[in-house]
Amino acid sequence: MLIYLFIYLVLLVGAYVSERSVFLLYVMLAFMAFIVGFRADSVGMDTGTYQIMYVDLGNFGYMGYPEPIYGLLGEFANWIGLSFPVFQTILMFMALCMAAMGIRRQSNNYCLSMFLMVSMYFLCYAMNIYRQVLACFIAVYACSLLINDHKKWQFAFWILVAAGFHLFALVMLPVLLLDRIKMNKPLIYIGLALSFLIGLVNILNLLVPLLGEYGTVYIEKQGDDYAKTGMRLVMAFFMSIYWTIGFFYLYKHADEDFKKSLYMKMFLVGIIFYNLLIRHDLGLRVTLYFLFPLIIGLPDFVYYSNNRLKEQAIVVFYTSLYFFVFLSINSANVVPYVISSDI
Repeated sequence: MLIYLFIYLVLLVGAYVSERSVFLLYVMLAFMAFIVGFRADSVGMDTGTYQIMYVDLGNFGYMGYPEPIYGLLGEFANWIGLSFPVFQTILMFMALCMAAMGIRRQSNNYCLSMFLMVSMYFLCYAMNIYRQVLACFIAVYACSLLINDHKKWQFAFWILVAAGFHLFALVMLPVLLLDRIKMNKPLIYIGLALSFLIGLVNILNLLVPLLGEYGTVYIEKQGDDYAKTGMRLVMAFFMSIYWTIGFFYLYKHADEDFKKSLYMKMFLVGIIFYNLLIRHDLGLRVTLYFLFPLIIGLPDFVYYSNNRLKEQAIVVFYTSLYFFVFLSINSANVVPYVISSDI
């Protein structure tokens, strides 16, 4: 746990004293990539599966699974003799550099953006749903091209690249249509309430035909493992409330431009997706794509607020609640952190 607290504290201090240091940005991203890449197989529930996948890519070549870019890169890395930790570290650093380009394009506080990577638990998720987090960081860069610059074709291209690492990245393509939707309070209330009510009913079986192989693997064959019951379901409801409170705080306190921004619209869509799939782990996996861009959006909200110190403190406190609660329950099985013996 100490390694996560160390990164948390360094970036928290940096958010106040070194807002736009390019040197610190890339040094910390390299360190985070190393932490993710060189974790032992006991860190993260899926790490052992990824190790087996990497060995299979070396022994048998790419045979259609996982997604093509990740699979072919894994086959090539085996061919040139890279170890599994080195392969993971390089890919994670490249994906983080993509996010860094988005941060440098639009974030007003580089360290606060990196702090949010940690306090919103994204770094810890990378220990588990590794391919998806790679795709999410690429999607952050894609969103930076779309927001303000309106580079729709480039956005679509990079989302397709992200999908080459994790298919669920394709859920981001409809973001191109969000500019046409005008948010207002009735739309927000109806969307959140209706999605929450629908989420009380398990609608996943209706999605199986639309998800192809993922529908078969995650819903039909492993439905009991991925469905939330008992305390996990209670936690899911609390998470929905948590995100909803955050959304309404931003909507109340942000300036008019931020209220109309894609950050707010993606945040709302992400919560709606989460509510619809609240009974299943799939909900968070979809929602993350819409939450990751907040590592740029929240610093933007803070920078243009009337009281930066107050709003930054609230953002830090709000996201830190997520970090410490999930770290304390060892979500994604990231505690204790153990470095790989292959270093």
